Amino acid sequence: MKHRSAHYWNWFIFFGLVAGIIYLVQHNYKSIDSESTWLLVTGVLGVIVSASWLNKGQFARPYDLIV
Repeated sequence: MKHRSAHYWNWFIFFGLVAGIIYLVQHNYKSIDSESTWLLVTGVLGVIVSASWLNKGQFARPYDLIV
């Protein structure tokens, strides 16, 4: 696993999933907040664009600039 791919996996798991779960638990499982949604989506997209099967991960650098 490359450095960027590991970075986006950590971003997705810790900032997206964990923050989303904590928010859900604190708000009685009603909905997820926009910040957690944003972090989940950017983490998943980062994992996808940094994958070696997608243009050998060459989309990761432009994605870093966008995020």
